[in-house]
Amino acid sequence: TREFLRGTSQFSVLFRRKMLKIWRKRELLQIQAAQTTLMGLLVGCTFLLVGDTQESIDKRQSLMFFCVINQGVFSALMVVNSFPQERALSLRERAAGTYTASAYFL
Repeated sequence: TREFLRGTSQFSVLFRRKMLKIWRKRELLQIQAAQTTLMGLLVGCTFLLVGDTQESIDKRQSLMFFCVINQGVFSALMVVNSFPQERALSLRERAAGTYTASAYFL
């Protein structure tokens, strides 16, 4: 059987690799920060106008549903788009025993 690194070492290898990737593509980081800021402002402004009375519960529930679905879909799309680019590297590093598949998905 293959020997794998310990859990914390596996995570640190993946974390270091991801930080290097982010450092090399700073413009992508800036775009993601702008998207997050814009989305935060949009959601904040919509909640600002909802109100805090008992009658506004339906409006708040609708906004919460929108926020949860939007963040879930956005996060899933980020992962789906990044995985094909990293597939070859991931397979090679797993074959070398650098980390397990479970550490990759953390």
